[in-house]
Amino acid sequence: QWSARHSPKIHSGMSGGDCDSQWGDVNPSGCSLSKPFLEDVRKLGLFSGIAEFAGAEQITVSGKGEAHRADAQYVSGDYFQTLGVGAAVGRVLTPNDDLPGSAAVVELQYGYWMRVFGGDPSAVGKTIHLNGLPFTIAGVAEKRFTYLTPGAVRDISVPMIQRRYLWSRWSAAQEDAGSWWMVAVGRLKPGVSPQSAQSQVSALFANELMHGDKPLSKPEDAPAIALLPAQTALAGVRREMSAMLYALMLAVAIVLAIGCANVAGLQLARAGARRREIAIRQAVGAARSRLVRQLLTESIRSEEHTSELQSPCNL
Repeated sequence: QWSARHSPKIHSGMSGGDCDSQWGDVNPSGCSLSKPFLEDVRKLGLFSGIAEFAGAEQITVSGKGEAHRADAQYVSGDYFQTLGVGAAVGRVLTPNDDLPGSAAVVELQYGYWMRVFGGDPSAVGKTIHLNGLPFTIAGVAEKRFTYLTPGAVRDISVPMIQRRYLWSRWSAAQEDAGSWWMVAVGRLKPGVSPQSAQSQVSALFANELMHGDKPLSKPEDAPAIALLPAQTALAGVRREMSAMLYALMLAVAIVLAIGCANVAGLQLARAGARRREIAIRQAVGAARSRLVRQLLTESIRSEEHTSELQSPCNL
């Protein structure tokens, strides 16, 4: 996730709401980066795999029932392999699917496959049309996979190379260092520490922004990049939902406190009604510990009796 004192001089930038980004001239930040920069990060050899993705974009799907709109996400060829996600049916996308001239294929999300194709395994290998262009269904991602960003479930995953054909506003400028639209997560290679990776990626980022062919920032802009855990950096709808969840937790806590207070009041009333009995027992020599054990035993028996009354009877 990058940050700077002033906005880099990029000619285009897109954010899919994956992280807490802030676009503007003063103190901007975000997680969208350019394709050339991420290619250079790969060349550093710090990561065993990098999953790049961009979206979401609504596309028109036809060829199965009535034409409809679906949420699509563009992913790199090693996206599923890096995340350790397999296929429920067929196969996942591979790096060969993300090469120029490769066949047009897509990966379906499990829920979308169930809704639109009724969970039919024979859907793999069939052709659907995305914005009028034919794509072959390579497979269906396993059921447990709901994508990286909380709340951002995509119906279809499309290889990144196909974006130029599906996105109506695509131009060659989208592939240069001045266009920031890709998000990436990676797995560090064994033996590579987060601190080492951080320093090398930071040096690369600052060098390309300030000393590239077309500098995008000045030294006083202090461009910086941070490697963050995906679980916290990819916030998605977590920020919008957190306030509601906190309010719900507070309401549950209040209800629980009221319930505890009611139970405590009943127990006190019950104990108050038995003060004379307990006083007599103490007078004839009953120890305090024995009285406590008696009350606990009576309470447990009372709970068991209540449970028996509430349970169904076999006739």
